[in-house]
Amino acid sequence: MATKRRTSSSKSSIVETGAAQEITHQSARIYGSVNVEIADYDTIAYGVLYSTNKEDVISHSAEKVFSTTLLEENEFSVCLEELQSDTTYYYCAFVCLNNTQNKYGNIKEFSTLPDPNSSKDDNPVDNPENENGMPIVEKPGAGKTTVVLYVPENTPAGCY
Repeated sequence: MATKRRTSSSKSSIVETGAAQEITHQSARIYGSVNVEIADYDTIAYGVLYSTNKEDVISHSAEKVFSTTLLEENEFSVCLEELQSDTTYYYCAFVCLNNTQNKYGNIKEFSTLPDPNSSKDDNPVDNPENENGMPIVEKPGAGKTTVVLYVPENTPAGCY
């Protein structure tokens, strides 16, 4: 007898929202499962609703991404792409049976990672420039501020 991988629950729902995995700054893989006999339905569609606004997921008006393949034990996954970095997303699995019966899993959330290509050093407020466009860094001293001017290599003498 095969053991089924299911989330722990006293009752089995028609669709279960799984974990968010493989999360990056712009994508995530979401898992879900459908707990029906597929052969009992003429048509079945399944996937994930997601949004940065929890109310959109609650009202089922969020973006939908459909899965095209069932994995073992009626599990599926979708890859959400082109997400915003460092952002919280809400999601739930859904299934549509015979084009009329829409069922939704529990709402869960995940946060994308910060963009590895952005940093505070890119902010001109944090690193002001002098009149020649050269970055300057202020370092506190004993009761005074010393301004250090960074000069690129091979800059002719007298240009700074």
